[in-house]
Amino acid sequence: MSSKKRSQSSKRTPVDWAKQILMDFPKAAFCNLVKPEPTNPFHTSNTLFDKNTQFQTVTSSIQFKDVKEIRQSCPPGTTINDIILTAFCGALDRYAKKHGEDLAGKLMRAFCAVSMPDAPGRAKEDMYNDFVMPSFDLPVGIPSSAKRLEKARETMGKLKVSLVGPITTCLSHVLGRLGLDAVAGDTQLDTFPKHSFVYSNVPGFEQPVYLFSNASKITGFQVYYPNVISQVIFLSYCDKMTMSLCTSPDVVKEADFLVKAFVDEIEAWKTELAK
Repeated sequence: MSSKKRSQSSKRTPVDWAKQILMDFPKAAFCNLVKPEPTNPFHTSNTLFDKNTQFQTVTSSIQFKDVKEIRQSCPPGTTINDIILTAFCGALDRYAKKHGEDLAGKLMRAFCAVSMPDAPGRAKEDMYNDFVMPSFDLPVGIPSSAKRLEKARETMGKLKVSLVGPITTCLSHVLGRLGLDAVAGDTQLDTFPKHSFVYSNVPGFEQPVYLFSNASKITGFQVYYPNVISQVIFLSYCDKMTMSLCTSPDVVKEADFLVKAFVDEIEAWKTELAK
């Protein structure tokens, strides 16, 4: 995605960069001072998983073509990630209602794993992985898919131009050089409890992958990634998209229902658009 992101960056003028830095620097420097979320069915306010937490990973899958078909029926400029985020938040609403809660008007946050542009001049055989995790408010408690999509697009649009992630990375490096690693670590420990999820949507292989020989075809991927809060990862592979939720059964008590709700949300959206 490096060329795409560099293309977007090249459209900004020096004045645009200066304005964005002035706006985002306080958000990065004082990220630990934002108010906590209220307790919701997915997260107890201002808490992290205990160090002895037992984790579970549950998954569900949909046909990737269903996501692409929904996108074709949406306003121009809608991305795959917009669709996934919209359906995920719809699933959160379904789960909350099952547990007797309405998320309308409620604050819920997530970190969004955003990949950074590829290192220029890197040899093709070298591995490269660099990403930042800016915070965003989840568009929950919105009754219709169309309205939820509108809010999701607005949220993702702000993330695409945000410099909070890169500024946070720079501040961490500066603190490390000054021997103040503990300050960065303490800030992270103060910030993570104010979020319900770490969210990511990862484009995977578009062609089948084989292990050892052509006789050993990989049919799918499931992600196990325990974190200090619940982690949800969407991963596409050929014609399938998998939602993997790694969480504590003490926190998200019906994780199977949540990942199934994502499938139901996609199905309901397809049915709605077909009318």
